[in-house]
Amino acid sequence: MTTSAEPQTALVVLEPRDHARFEAERASLIADAERELTDAIASPVEFQAVAAWEERISKFLAVVEPEFDGLTADAHATWKRALKIKAMFVDAPKALKARCRAMLAAYVEKQDRIRRDEERRIAEEERQKEISRQKAEASLLDKQGQPEMAKALRQQPVQAPAVSLPSIVPKVDGLSSREDWYWQPVGGDTPANRKRALALMVRGEYLQFVQWNDAALTSFARQTKGTVKVPGIEFHSRQIIVRR
Repeated sequence: MTTSAEPQTALVVLEPRDHARFEAERASLIADAERELTDAIASPVEFQAVAAWEERISKFLAVVEPEFDGLTADAHATWKRALKIKAMFVDAPKALKARCRAMLAAYVEKQDRIRRDEERRIAEEERQKEISRQKAEASLLDKQGQPEMAKALRQQPVQAPAVSLPSIVPKVDGLSSREDWYWQPVGGDTPANRKRALALMVRGEYLQFVQWNDAALTSFARQTKGTVKVPGIEFHSRQIIVRR
């Protein structure tokens, strides 16, 4: 679709030309009905009166309703034209925005993965150093004639130290990311895999605390962050880019 130099405009008429006459007839109809119609029919005479009212109302609608049907059809066509013009201006930029956010999220996820791997590597390296130091001290105690102390030292567990490295993802004003957890059936989100996952959950009585619907499983994924295993279900996290 192409646009001219001037913006496209359209005149939308919301009321018929006979608006004043229709409004007067409507007001008279409603006022007379409120005065004369009862809540229920109690006699044959009232039955005939209500039938006459139904006929009067039907005649009014038969004249007025088609007038508005044409107007609403024109308004709907204009609305669809406006949507097409809007799509021409915003669809491509929205696709580019989504592309940028996907690239940003992928970079954040990659750098977080690299940082966590490095933290684990450093922690394990420090743990191995501590094990070597412990062995050396235990050997020294053996040489000094203190085998019981050496044995006790060797039995002490060596824990990996907590290592926290800064992120190299640059700070950008107004832009941030957050972790979002989601679920999917094992093997991918297909009807067959969903059916299999549901069967496994029923068999394991997991439905007692996890409801089988998308919203409940998504909420469960965000609450547990992959710490609870559910048969037939996989939990994953992804980065969501947010602009404030």
